[in-house]
Order: sequence, then C-alpha cells, then structure tokens
Amino acid sequence: MDTKRDSSFERMLAADSKMRIFNDTVPAGILVIGQEDGRVVFSNRYFNEAFGVDAVALLGESWESFFVDKDERQELMVEFSVRDQVRDFELRLRGKDDTVLWGLASLAPIMVDDEELLLFAFSDVTKLKHIEGKLRELNEIKNRFLGMAAHDLRNPIGAIRSMSNMILKLDLDDERKGKLLQTISRTSDQMLALLNDLLDVSVIESSEFSLKQRTGSLGALLKERVALVSLSAEKKGIRLFCDIDGDTDIELDPGRVAQAIDNLLTNAVKYSAPDSIVETSARRGGSSVDIRVRDYGQGIAADEIGRIFMPFERLSSTPTAGEKSTGLGLAITKKIVEAHGGTVGVESTPGEGSTFTLSFPL
Repeated sequence: MDTKRDSSFERMLAADSKMRIFNDTVPAGILVIGQEDGRVVFSNRYFNEAFGVDAVALLGESWESFFVDKDERQELMVEFSVRDQVRDFELRLRGKDDTVLWGLASLAPIMVDDEELLLFAFSDVTKLKHIEGKLRELNEIKNRFLGMAAHDLRNPIGAIRSMSNMILKLDLDDERKGKLLQTISRTSDQMLALLNDLLDVSVIESSEFSLKQRTGSLGALLKERVALVSLSAEKKGIRLFCDIDGDTDIELDPGRVAQAIDNLLTNAVKYSAPDSIVETSARRGGSSVDIRVRDYGQGIAADEIGRIFMPFERLSSTPTAGEKSTGLGLAITKKIVEAHGGTVGVESTPGEGSTFTLSFPL
C-alpha cells in the first residue's frame, strides 16, 4: 500500500475543517481512487454507510468490488479516459448485504500533492428506480385495461349498429323488429354495466374514492340483497338461502357493501347449474363480521385462484346459461372490502363449487 497516497487525503482532512464537514455532511457517496490502479484513497461517511464498509479497512482496496457488472466499470473507465473532465454516469453498485443500488454518478479528476486521483460522487436513486419501475408496470396495466375495455365494447356496439340498420333499411314485420329491439335493449344493458364498472374502478383507484360510513347491520344488508338477486335466480331454478347469526352491526358504507355482496351473489348464480342452491351467511367472529357466499357450481382451477380478483381476467369457468360478465366485479369487490379495512378470501374445488368470504373488522 502506498503510504504517501493513503495519508495525503487524511492530512487534508485533519488540516481543513471544511474538508471534515465535507466528509460528514455531503449527501452523496464520495470515493477517491488512484487514477492508475483504482485503489481507494478516501471514502466519506455517506458512502461507507450506503455500502456497509469500514473507512479504514477500505483504504488501499480496489474499487472494482463495488460493481455488479465489471463490464460497466470498464466502460466507465474507458469513457473517462477519452476526456479528462467531469463525466456523468448511471450505473449499479453492490451495496451492503449484496443489495443492488442504482446510482447517478460523477467522475472527476483531482490533484492532491501532485498526485492524480479520481473523485467518484455517487447519489443513490434506488427508490426512484423502484418507483419508475412501478409506474411503468401501472402504465402497462392501464394500457391492457383500456385495450380489453375497448374490445368488450366494440362487439356490442357493432351488434347494435348492425341491428339498428336492419330496422331502418329492411322492410321487417313487427315480430322481427320486436326481437331486434329486445336484443338491442339487452346488449345496451350489458354495455352500461361494463361502463358503470369501469367508472367504479376508476373512482376506487383514484384519490377521490371515499366511504360514507355509518353503523348498520351487515346481516340485514345481506338479507336484502339475497331477496333481490333471488328474483333473477328463479329463472334458472336456483334457490338462495340466508343465515344470520348474532349481532352483525359494523361501521360500513351500505351502498358500496351492497355492491360487493351483489357481485358475489350474481357470480354464484351465473356459475351455478340450473336447479341448484346458493348458501349465504353473516356471522360475528372474534374480531370481525364475516359474510360467506357458497355455491355448488363449477369451482375454480387451483392455478387460477390468484388471478380472480384482477380486472378483466378470463378464467376457464364459464356462466352456465350464457350470461355476460364484465370481468370487473371481483376486482371491485376486493377494493371495496379493503377500503373498509377488511379482507376477501376464497376456497374452491373444481366440480364442487366455491366459497367467498368477506371479513369486515369490528
């Protein structure tokens, strides 16, 4: 180890109070290395803490060990050797516990006691990189979301346009016109349901989403929703049963919770075979009130369970009477329950049915 080099920067620090401030307070990692051999001459406190190294033990060591990619270091040094001036780089360095730190770095030549050194200044932007990656991921989800929404709207719009043109241009009898108008009405209802769900997702994901909570009975709300859905379930011969056990009062937004319950009930009816049953219950547990919706339908494949609460996911199970689905109901349900501080769970066996559980904290 070159004792002259090792002591040169230390003498400067000892002699100059401004250099001691530089060592202790500069919010960037400073590493000074020999221009010829890359050996460490000095490192400041910020650098030592970020990389989990001891300043004394680091002196004289090669700075190569900090690089995740040795080719990246070589490229940096080659670029710097072309021009003898300050250069800026973006690179990855190996931090403590082998974590990878993303950084913006500057490399600049300095002279100390007639010795040529390089000052390497490193600013940790790892968190910013993670945020950037998350934003990129969210943007991709948004694009996929819009693409799926456009696809799901294009087909019914095309059907409505085609049928309305038939009514306008063809000489149809009243019966044929009536059937076309019924189809147009049914198709427009499906489009409206999709648009409503899209708006709900947009509101729930935005900062404008808020709950209008008050004390209410979860059991009474479940009983009310079961009675409403039973009317449509009768068309498939499906019977809904409701069991309320104990005090089920909680703080809730009745409109939003009703929406979450309706999504589970309508799904249970959609994926159940005709002339079957759907069982529901509301029970108070130790620290929560739980709503359960149990159907005896097709069930969900084990490898699809993790995707059922994602928007627009298409699973292998299909509605038993050709009913339409926006693919957003379960995603909305999960967001509503989580906004109440609760959780959503599911247990399912293919061919035997599924049980969804909404747990609301007391």
